[in-house]
Amino acid sequence: PSGRPTSSSMGNLINTLAFPRPMYDRNFYEHTLLRRSDLVWLTTSKGERVPACHVRCRRGPAATARKTLLYSHGNAEDIGLHLAYIDLLARELDVDVFSYEYVGYSLGRFEDPPQDPSEEGCTRSVDAAWRYCTDQLKIPPKDIVIFGRSIGSGPSVDLASREVEGSQFSPLDVAGVLLQSPIESGGRVAFGKAVSFMAYGLDIFRNYEKIDKIRAPCAIMHGTADEVVNVRNGHNLHGWLQKPFEPLWIEGYGHNDMPEEGASNTPEGSWPRSSKENDLSFISAAERIASARQDVNLTPELACLDLEFTIADVAPTLDVVVVVVVQPFNHRYSCKLPSNRCDVSRKDVHAAINGK
Repeated sequence: PSGRPTSSSMGNLINTLAFPRPMYDRNFYEHTLLRRSDLVWLTTSKGERVPACHVRCRRGPAATARKTLLYSHGNAEDIGLHLAYIDLLARELDVDVFSYEYVGYSLGRFEDPPQDPSEEGCTRSVDAAWRYCTDQLKIPPKDIVIFGRSIGSGPSVDLASREVEGSQFSPLDVAGVLLQSPIESGGRVAFGKAVSFMAYGLDIFRNYEKIDKIRAPCAIMHGTADEVVNVRNGHNLHGWLQKPFEPLWIEGYGHNDMPEEGASNTPEGSWPRSSKENDLSFISAAERIASARQDVNLTPELACLDLEFTIADVAPTLDVVVVVVVQPFNHRYSCKLPSNRCDVSRKDVHAAINGK
C-alpha cells in the first residue's frame, strides 16, 4: 500500500529522530565548554577530534579512590548543554564524571570538514573515551561505571558488551552499568518491534541484541509516564540482563522530568518538576560564561511556578543566556538578557521559547 513506509524513509526517519543535535553557534561553546578547566580532547580511530570533560569530585587528603562515571548523553543535547548536570553528579554522588561528546555534535560541527553524527561515530567516540580513561589515565575498569541516558544507552550497552580494539583493558570488567530511560533500539522506539525486523539493516543501537552480553551488574531506571521512550523498553531490557540490579520504575515521570533527588541545595543543577505553565518542565541557568559572579533571582510571577533559577559566574559586560528546556522532546531554547538585568520574568521565558 502507498501509505506503508519504505525502508529508505524509515532509515532516514530513524536517523533524524536519533541525532537531532543542537545547532548553537560557536560563540555559545566559547563561553561555556571551551572555558572549562577540565576540558580534554579525544581522538577517535579515524582521527576525529571530540571534546570531553573530566569532572573530579573534591577529595580530602585521606580520600580513597572513587568510582568514575563514563557518561553518554541523550539526544537533542550535547556536552555544552549538560555541564551543570555532570558537575551535580560529581558533587552529589562523590564520584568523578567523564562525559565525552559524539562525533558530529557541538564543536564537531565546526571541524574542517564538519563532522556528521552516526551510530558508528558514537561507537568511535565511546571507544576513544574508554581508551583515554583506562590506557592513558590508568583508571581500572573495576572503578568505572558506564552510564547512558536515552539514546546514550546505545553506545553504553555496546561498550559494556565487548572488548575495545587498541585497549589493554576490557569494558566487560567494569564495576557496573547504569541505564536511564534506555531504548531497545532506534527502530523499535520509532516504529515498534515488528518494523525493526522488517528494516533490520536500517535499525540503529540494537540494545536488545547486546544487553545480554554485559557481564557487569546493570541497573535500569525509567519513568512510567515516558512518552518518548516507552517504559516497556526498560522492562524488556531488564529481563535480558545477566546480572540485573534492582530496577527503579519512577511512577508518573516522563523522559525529561526525571527527579533529581538532593539537588535542592545545588542551584546550578536543580531540576525541579512542574506541571504548570503549559509544558515547561524546568528552567536551568546558562553555563558559566565568565569569571565574575552575579546572582539572578526569579520574579514573583515565576517564583510561584515552583521553579528554581540561578545564574552563576556571569560577567557584567556579557549578556546572560537563559536556557529553557521543554518537554516532551528535550527541546532547548535560549534568549539573551542585557548585562544590567538581574531578574528573569515570564516574558523572558516566552521570548526564549519563541526565539526572540
